[in-house]
Amino acid sequence: KIRARGHDALPTHGVGADRPKPFWQGLVRQCVAAGLIEIDIQGFGALKLTSDARAVLKGERTVEIREITAREAKAKRPRKAIEAEAAGVDATLLGALKAARRELRANSPIKRYWPRFEAMSKAGEGRATLWLVEHIKENRDVRSKDRGAVLTPLYQSIIDNHADAEWFTGAVKSLAANKKYVGAEASIAMLEKAAKTAKSDNAKAASLFFAASIVGDSDPERAQKWMDEISEKYSNTVYGTAARASKATPEDSEVGKVAPTFVGETIDGFQFSLEDYRGKVVALDFYGFW
Repeated sequence: KIRARGHDALPTHGVGADRPKPFWQGLVRQCVAAGLIEIDIQGFGALKLTSDARAVLKGERTVEIREITAREAKAKRPRKAIEAEAAGVDATLLGALKAARRELRANSPIKRYWPRFEAMSKAGEGRATLWLVEHIKENRDVRSKDRGAVLTPLYQSIIDNHADAEWFTGAVKSLAANKKYVGAEASIAMLEKAAKTAKSDNAKAASLFFAASIVGDSDPERAQKWMDEISEKYSNTVYGTAARASKATPEDSEVGKVAPTFVGETIDGFQFSLEDYRGKVVALDFYGFW
């Protein structure tokens, strides 16, 4: 991708190769803390420069960073040392623990219930199909290299038969997360089909939104085309709000400006709009988990 876009011809290509990876990780963290780099949530988690960073690049401002020292890598322990240490372990206890682990794996609830959900899925029960795609990684009988063959027909069934189900957005989100097994282009083709055949705006918007998330930086024009379509046609959905936010500028959030409307969803599935609270005091609580 670097060669295809000509980045290897830039004078800055390869600069900093003499520094170890931990140095650059530490530098990025300090730049984020200093407000020079920010995480672009709507841009699929990419990093982007802030206006303050541009002043630094132009030489109009200087920045001091604390010294970054790479930790020495721990030496790999020789196998003989590990075996010598294991010699003092209670063999009976170790054997019992291994047997218990095998029993837990053999009696996994996912393994026990998998055939039942497969039968319900084949009978046309969409929620059962959704359960299968969401729990495939927990099924030890399906190896990683075989997941694509199992997942593809399941997702196709959901796209073809359940595009208007209330749980459909969870299915397309799962499809985007499993694109490495299904294949990026195959996943996009299914999502494009859902966007055309689904009847609800929310299902159409979700399909295009997650298709854009799969494309990401590999084809930004294609991704932006879908985001624009969501913003224009499905502005009354949660994904319409996200699409509009992706094009917002710092000026849009200046003090005194009217807040742009957005659609949200409560924890119990109730959808609401900021317009519902026009003229009232609204407190927004931003939080996340790391």
